[in-house]
Amino acid sequence: MTTIRQFLVFGLSVLLMQVQVLRAQESQGRPAVTIAIMAVNPVAVLGTDVTISIKMTNISDENIVFIGGYRGSLPDGYGYEIRNEQGGLVQRFGPRYVTMPNGEQFRLPTRSPGTTRWGNVLPGGSTETRATLSDDFNFESPGTYTIRVWSVPVLNIPEGMDPNAQGVGKVYSNTVTIKLLPPDSSSQPQQ
Repeated sequence: MTTIRQFLVFGLSVLLMQVQVLRAQESQGRPAVTIAIMAVNPVAVLGTDVTISIKMTNISDENIVFIGGYRGSLPDGYGYEIRNEQGGLVQRFGPRYVTMPNGEQFRLPTRSPGTTRWGNVLPGGSTETRATLSDDFNFESPGTYTIRVWSVPVLNIPEGMDPNAQGVGKVYSNTVTIKLLPPDSSSQPQQ
């Protein structure tokens, strides 16, 4: 019963966050926020954490009250577009498994709803969070990956515009590149 209650509170919290941001966006006729991301380690070894920093800036004239949280290592309220060198989308894990040193597969437990946080972003202010993408996305081979984050659709889409077109229905971040080296690579990632 407690788990169901936590899930309901968390779900309502995320919905309230999105409604508040959407209200600010609707009143402006343009996005109320910008999203900028940065790779914490642009060069890493395959199998280590792939983490990005996400900064949301309020570019409206209104305060934005938000309620957010984490589901595992990813902040709620964001979508993630991760592509490999061939341009293919990197898939999210289904049931999560870890390969043990002896070669056995160990299934990790299902994630709980996570923590909830409240915030108020004043006009011109920002909020920053981190997302460990390697906990939820399958970075299965060495190479170069591109990452982009999106959030919060704009409510007042101009008539005749495709709501899925970039810049119309979603607010997109910049794109960052992360290079993953083979685990046995003699060249170590630069800090």
